[in-house]
Amino acid sequence: RRLRVVGDRNSRQPGLCVRPGLFRQRSVVVNVIAILAVALSFFGSPDGVAMLNAGVRSPEGWKRWEAINALGRVHDGHSLKALTPALESPSPRDRGEAALSRGHSGGADARALLMRVLDDPSEDVRWRACLALSAAGDAAVLPLLKAIAESDPAERVRKQAQKSIDKIERRPASGS
Repeated sequence: RRLRVVGDRNSRQPGLCVRPGLFRQRSVVVNVIAILAVALSFFGSPDGVAMLNAGVRSPEGWKRWEAINALGRVHDGHSLKALTPALESPSPRDRGEAALSRGHSGGADARALLMRVLDDPSEDVRWRACLALSAAGDAAVLPLLKAIAESDPAERVRKQAQKSIDKIERRPASGS
């Protein structure tokens, strides 16, 4: 069965198709595009991650943030690699959104990157990294979160680190 989300009905490619350059169109709701791109990726189409990569490079912040958030929900190696430039962006908002997305993706790679972001000069990025680590739920980060809860210069980051610690400690241990 063929499923068409957006694009040319005459396409000969089976499965999902997306019109190139969709992120550049102002009339399209970016949230819907991001959801469609995640759906494309879920069904194994390379178009989904490619479309989100285009969104990450958008000059408009809100388009970048939607694409960054969506990439964290794709859960494949290509999407995680695509988030790395956003974590190194000069924009604190881009770095913060990328940190949250990495938390959704979980795994050792995400944990290592988030732990590095906890040293970011931006309070907002550190706050989002703490939030993302609680979403990932990995007990291996507890010592680092405890250090942040005690010593981060920003009260809001210390509070989020403590909330993340509480959330991770309340989770049942895997395998029980």
